[in-house]
Amino acid sequence: MPRASSLKKVYSWSYMKYKIILVLMTSLFLLPSCQTPQNKDSVVDAQINSSMNPTEKISPMNAEFLIQMADARMMDLATGELAEKRGAKKAVKDYGRKMVLDQEIMLEEIRSLAQMNGVTLPKEISDDKKSALKDLKKLKGRKFDKQFMTLIQRDHERDIRKFSDVKVSDAHINDPAIGAYAKNRLPMIEEHLAQVIEIQKKYK
Repeated sequence: MPRASSLKKVYSWSYMKYKIILVLMTSLFLLPSCQTPQNKDSVVDAQINSSMNPTEKISPMNAEFLIQMADARMMDLATGELAEKRGAKKAVKDYGRKMVLDQEIMLEEIRSLAQMNGVTLPKEISDDKKSALKDLKKLKGRKFDKQFMTLIQRDHERDIRKFSDVKVSDAHINDPAIGAYAKNRLPMIEEHLAQVIEIQKKYK
């Protein structure tokens, strides 16, 4: 009888160890999936990468400028294509077409500057812009035109502030190239904004 009792204790202890090991293995298996963010914002990814791997060629502020403006250009491209297809008024369709052409040029310039200076850009638009684009896609006719123009006016006003605020630091050899880009492209954004305001006045 004592021997049977001992065997029972050994069995119980072995079973307990098995359960502990099983729980630990399950926890280790689940841990990475719990820690890995799902559907991470591409712009946030780029910002994190920029802060963890800063370039010495341009200032952190100008690296952030390139990231934000790449996001803005991709959004303007998407909304421009949408306006060209869905715009109710000819002026809105024409403006959408112009947006696509000009934003493609600006985006390629930003990508070139980023590559030259070791800045990783987002591969797609930020989550908040995705949400705004999704809402815009739900609209048609005059409602679409009105919302499109509202978004574009707001975006261009923001871009004018961003392009005007670019600072050049003597401590970073390629900051002047970022400053020159901002200065050269600022008139284009101001022209776009003036056209938006004119279209809105015409169809009020």
